[in-house]
Amino acid sequence: MEIDSQSSEIERLFEENSNMATSYQDAMSAAMQWENQVKDCLKQNEELRHLLDKMRSEQVNPLQSSDGNIPSYPDTEKIVGNMSTSPASAVEYQLLKVSF
Repeated sequence: MEIDSQSSEIERLFEENSNMATSYQDAMSAAMQWENQVKDCLKQNEELRHLLDKMRSEQVNPLQSSDGNIPSYPDTEKIVGNMSTSPASAVEYQLLKVSF
């Protein structure tokens, strides 16, 4: 009787341990995914800061084309367009739209 009880307890603990190991792996996978998203956002942020600095310096000394128009910034649309697809950067996207 005591052996059966201990055997059942060992079996229950083994199953609980297995479930906890699976949960741990799932949590680590999610953490890695979040870390990669943060790295991507930081990279985009740095690119945007560089572009913003460039645009600010060009505003101080605007270069005009032969027809008198200020040149467009196709890189801005590309970066801002990519940024708008990331939910984590929706606020930054809105701020950039207002800034430009």
